Amino acid sequence: QDVALPGSFVVFLLYWLLVFEPPLKLLSCLTHGLNFLVMAVDVVLSCQPFYLLHGAYFAAYCAIYILFTLIFWGAEGRNQDNDKFIYSSIDWGGDAGGAGATVGFVFIVGIPLVYLMLWILVYLRSNKSEAYSTLKNMPRDQEMAEV
Repeated sequence: QDVALPGSFVVFLLYWLLVFEPPLKLLSCLTHGLNFLVMAVDVVLSCQPFYLLHGAYFAAYCAIYILFTLIFWGAEGRNQDNDKFIYSSIDWGGDAGGAGATVGFVFIVGIPLVYLMLWILVYLRSNKSEAYSTLKNMPRDQEMAEV
């Protein structure tokens, strides 16, 4: 979950902000929306810990993807439309400065913010479930005395 949850959220966010072009297609919604929703439900229903320091794994995953886009461009790879980029927002050949700015902003600002936001949500979930568990297991007379 340390990589899959923030990864699915970043894919969801960046697709709808940078890549999406109408008309709306069911496959796009399932791939770039439902995926994150399933991950979010999994996090809410599970009790798996989500450590803040594990954000380094997510940053490494993102760095590897950025490196892959550079290798794809350098090897003259082609996307399904025969373009020399995977996504137009990261076109190293056409607008290297814009691609670098996009990648830099996402990597320096976006990734830490996303991971921190998700960590806070999981932290709140964990504390709420611990408080509920404590209240549920409390003897009835003690529960009334604390109210």
